[in-house]
Amino acid sequence: MRVLAPGKAQLNQPAFDILELCDGSRNRDRVVADAMTRSLGCTRRDVVEFLAAAELRGWITEGE
Repeated sequence: MRVLAPGKAQLNQPAFDILELCDGSRNRDRVVADAMTRSLGCTRRDVVEFLAAAELRGWITEGE
């Protein structure tokens, strides 16, 4: 996953940390796993739902 177009949106720290993991070197499952190992204060479900919402908003994409 990777961030498509950085823009201005106010994010809480866990959301920022999750987006930081979307650097193009990880797929969705790896982002979720890495977020869970970093103890960002959110559940697996939180991460999955955040990624889905971020993708719907056009913030991130999976693949090239």
